[in-house]
Amino acid sequence: MERIALGRSFKVSFTIEMSLRGILRGFGLKVGATTRRTYAGRIRELIAGHPTLEAIATALLKVREALVHEFAGFERKLRAIARQDENAKRLMTTPCVGVLVALTFVAAVDAPDPGLSETNVRDSHGDCRVKVF
Repeated sequence: MERIALGRSFKVSFTIEMSLRGILRGFGLKVGATTRRTYAGRIRELIAGHPTLEAIATALLKVREALVHEFAGFERKLRAIARQDENAKRLMTTPCVGVLVALTFVAAVDAPDPGLSETNVRDSHGDCRVKVF
């Protein structure tokens, strides 16, 4: 459930950003390289003096801002849940295992069986191997 929510909110936020870039490109304005923090400022800088673009971009920026805010709150809640679970904290010490993967694994494997093999777990939960040089 969390994975779907996180993926969808990120995808919607990305789609809004790309839509704004496309709209501005139609008016001959290029956004260029930005970060998550500098994106809104760059958009506001480009739309200054264009009333139609200001109306469209301001609305889309508000939606994007709300999504980013809610996404951050959701992520904080997940981290708080993971901090309370000893198994999740132990799993997160493994490379390639973050909060979401650890909580998903802990929810799926409530009581680890001593005879549980890595292959069975990997087959049911996906494989994420990291090469360490």
